[in-house]
Amino acid sequence: MSDRSGTRVCTLKELEQHCTEKDCWLAVDGKVYDLTSFVSRHPGGRDFLLLGAGRDATQLVQTYHPFTKAPYEVLKKYYVADFVSDEVFNGPEKYRSFYSTVAERVDKYFRENKVDHKWSNELVLRAAVIYGSCIGGFALANLVDLGPWRWLFAAIHGLGQALFGLQIMHDSSHCSLTHKPWVWRWIGVSWDIVTGASFYSWLQQHTIGHHIFTNIRGMDPDIGDKHADQRELRRISRGQKFFSYYRLQHLYSGLLYPFLAIKYRIGDLSINTKLYNGPIRVNPSPFWFNTFVAGKLSFLLFRVGLPAVLSPLSTLDLLLTFLATELLTGAWLAFNFQVSHVAHELVFFDEEKKDYRACDWAVMQVVTSQDYSHGNRIWTYLCGALNYQIVHHLFPTVNQTHYAKIAPIVMKTCAEYGIPYKVQPGFFSAMKSHFGYLAHMSDPEHTGAEKYLKY
Repeated sequence: MSDRSGTRVCTLKELEQHCTEKDCWLAVDGKVYDLTSFVSRHPGGRDFLLLGAGRDATQLVQTYHPFTKAPYEVLKKYYVADFVSDEVFNGPEKYRSFYSTVAERVDKYFRENKVDHKWSNELVLRAAVIYGSCIGGFALANLVDLGPWRWLFAAIHGLGQALFGLQIMHDSSHCSLTHKPWVWRWIGVSWDIVTGASFYSWLQQHTIGHHIFTNIRGMDPDIGDKHADQRELRRISRGQKFFSYYRLQHLYSGLLYPFLAIKYRIGDLSINTKLYNGPIRVNPSPFWFNTFVAGKLSFLLFRVGLPAVLSPLSTLDLLLTFLATELLTGAWLAFNFQVSHVAHELVFFDEEKKDYRACDWAVMQVVTSQDYSHGNRIWTYLCGALNYQIVHHLFPTVNQTHYAKIAPIVMKTCAEYGIPYKVQPGFFSAMKSHFGYLAHMSDPEHTGAEKYLKY
């Protein structure tokens, strides 16, 4: 299709048809590129290039190549059309240099200190602890009778799964664990095999949905994919229709969070078969679908079949041990996720109202997130550095072991631009802010935070 000047144009609907390895188009900064012939030569591997296929990948390209302009030169060779879409971020002019400025300063830190932003020697030890906790904790909690000590090993297994998700799996989903695509893929596969949860589903929900459309109702799967007048478990954003049970949401939500790990394993069945994660279209991938199937079979074989055949424990004891492990995993993950984006003074947007389009994308990452426990190395380890959430959203390809060092750079730059950078003194302060916000939104008269929409 061409416009009146004869320039070829491409709509979002047309772009979405080109979403496979043999037909790979993506849009960046208002231009559409056919990268089909480049897929096998992409330095970052085919998985992450195909993740952006058929989409507006402007923010993906920006944040996954924050310290180089080389990709933009490469893209010029593959131009096919101008992109026509109203689904863009178009914030005030004075904030448009914010991301390039902070990226330049962070890059300078790494260059001057001769630090590889994707590596730290402690990552090898972390991986060993995680795999050992998952495998060893499972075996000692389920395959031998250690009496009451089995609860300790069930907890080690549960925490090991959570740290797997928060550390090496999470880093691999952002290409921030070494520069090697085969490492990211191998860890993703091992996540499926060890935990029975789909890495590919996580890429859709987190890397595509949450990181690009942070706190936008109807676009961010973590916030809600239903229309504002439909029932959900919580009321957390302005414009949601009020239902009477929301009055108790600050009381019952904490009881539901531990079921996250179980819920996720059930939800990824639909995601991998229907190829949709709420509002996020899932690009077909034979490799990752086969991995998904292998992960489910592995889960049934090792987590269910093996204990049923080899364990001296009773069926009831095995069930209770399983629940203890999974509820601890779910609780550790859910509470760490929720305090980062659902809290007082953080901003929520709405896809139906299109209000996000008046906000600069990088600024949106700051005003929709909060940090906590700065300088606490133990908590930084236990939460996978999610206590530096703002840094993570701006620089997802930087390994989490470096967040504490670059946070002052980001904070200083935010202050210069007049962008509020929210930091809670500790995890429990962040929890208080989260549940306080749920209590605030349990009142039908309250409509949520709106004061930062000028950004």
